[in-house]
Amino acid sequence: MNHNYSKFIGENVKVNLGGPESRLGTLSIVASDFLAIQGDDGIMFYQLSHVKGISVQSTSSPTQTVERSDYEDMRFTEVLNAFKYKQVRINRGGPESVVGLLRKTSADYIELLVDKQIVILAVYHIKSFSPVFENEEESSNSGNSGNSGKNEKKNKVNSNNSNNSNNNRRQQNESSSSQNESNNESSNAAMESSNAQNESSSKSSSSSKSSSSSSNYKKKRSNGGTRSRSNNSLSDRGWTKL
Repeated sequence: MNHNYSKFIGENVKVNLGGPESRLGTLSIVASDFLAIQGDDGIMFYQLSHVKGISVQSTSSPTQTVERSDYEDMRFTEVLNAFKYKQVRINRGGPESVVGLLRKTSADYIELLVDKQIVILAVYHIKSFSPVFENEEESSNSGNSGNSGKNEKKNKVNSNNSNNSNNNRRQQNESSSSQNESNNESSNAAMESSNAQNESSSKSSSSSKSSSSSSNYKKKRSNGGTRSRSNNSLSDRGWTKL
């Protein structure tokens, strides 16, 4: 398949027909297991196993002369090794795209330093890679900074919402406490009123009993006096009570 691609060296081509791995550029290298194109953002290397096809731009300019590159005699992993300790972009988009410092390469995997973390990727799953230039790195960092700023804003909003929720809960608790205190005061007042009524009833009952006792005592004394006078009257008349 690479021999078919070789005849388009120097042509403006599109690698893959769509998706994040699709790019336009001048086909500059076709090796045993990879190809490379030169685009506006620099050189990009594709593993042939992930190239679904290329298309030649019909309106492209005449074929350009491409100088021979040292990469032509290398394999894909050897090209990766040539960029060790440099910033590279693995894959062009989607969740599998990552930018980091290439620390280690082997036939099966590579190691990247990404934000103080070691990321290990299988070589088989690397669709493409390209060196990261300073302006692209700054753009990437700027994007990360923008995302960080957005996250900070979200955190502030969440914090404010949490504070408002806590304040509402405090106000509800304070209102509930005030209602409980008011209910307790009303209950205590009712109990005091009830106790006062009971005391008043007890006093009235005691007073009534005292009046009744005094009345009975007077009646007894009155009856005793009447009997005594009656006996005296009979005696005065010379009668004897049998």
